[in-house]
Amino acid sequence: MFDPANIETTCEQMAAAAMTGNRGDDAERVMAERILKECDRRLIKCRKLLYEGTDPKIVNEWIVEVQGERLSAEQALATLAPSPAVTKDDIRRIVDSVEDKTRMLADADPITKAALYADLGITLTYEPDRRVVVVESRPKKLWAKDRVGEGT
Repeated sequence: MFDPANIETTCEQMAAAAMTGNRGDDAERVMAERILKECDRRLIKCRKLLYEGTDPKIVNEWIVEVQGERLSAEQALATLAPSPAVTKDDIRRIVDSVEDKTRMLADADPITKAALYADLGITLTYEPDRRVVVVESRPKKLWAKDRVGEGT
């Protein structure tokens, strides 16, 4: 996987997986955008009702409710902001920073290693007929951008 003959391909595949690893966010993004459009539609309707003479106190309650829903959708959308693109070269720098990759993996705590492999979407399948371990990686979210506080 990280040997000199395969390192470039491994890094390319990891970068490609990182680009497609956030596809689960698509449904959430569509839903949040749909809610925003619906809130905008409802706010326009509230304005129309005000012009038609509906009690402003009642309309204000509706507006506050819609604005709360809109804020929740905006916050959900903000958490789905695209992560910075991770390139093959970025991954290569990380991999190259570890001197003895085999030793690092061999000495790692088995529980920690299992959790890491799960987080990275790595599966190991032993094929006894060929005496080979097949390694596959299908990351769910390989790279993420953490946020603290109010979107900072």
